[in-house]
Amino acid sequence: MVDLDVERRDICLSPAEHERARRFRAPVQARRYIHAHTALREMADRHFAPGASLDWHIDSLGKPRFADLPELHFSLSYSGRHALIAIAEGQAIGIDIERFRHIPDARAVARSCFTPSEIEELDDSAPADLAQRFLLGWTRKEAYLKLTGSGFTLPPESVTVGLTEKPAQVNMDGVAAATVCSFIHADMVGAYACFNQ
Repeated sequence: MVDLDVERRDICLSPAEHERARRFRAPVQARRYIHAHTALREMADRHFAPGASLDWHIDSLGKPRFADLPELHFSLSYSGRHALIAIAEGQAIGIDIERFRHIPDARAVARSCFTPSEIEELDDSAPADLAQRFLLGWTRKEAYLKLTGSGFTLPPESVTVGLTEKPAQVNMDGVAAATVCSFIHADMVGAYACFNQ
């Protein structure tokens, strides 16, 4: 977990990243975006590729990849002042985090993004558990969609991930193709997903 309100050493970002940062309306959001992307490069440089060029491109699946390091896979998610970064060598990964908060329209959003079994699971939740259950499901779906590179081009309501912290197998064409796990840390709810070997 990275605190995005802590200043970071200057690592050059791509022109596309600088352009994206300029599009944020709030200066704090632009700064956090830059810090998250800088932290990703710092981690890759320190642990995997000291001194390598860390520019990236979008691959054929729509996922960002380091241009000169095709064996490295990464996923980045941030919410509020915190970011989560995952880098894996030779293994695709997807992650997502959300700051815990009350979500007044959780049931309505779930009806458009969750599977029938997940909606039933949410409907069975005690009112005090509703937001956490929703965020567990939401982050699990996001992590899985990032893993596959499909984003929301794959309808989220077509993928069953469950709404608990327990690991779950995600099936593709009737085969358990990926594992999704969740965690709760302080005021953050998060998930990560990886393909089964």
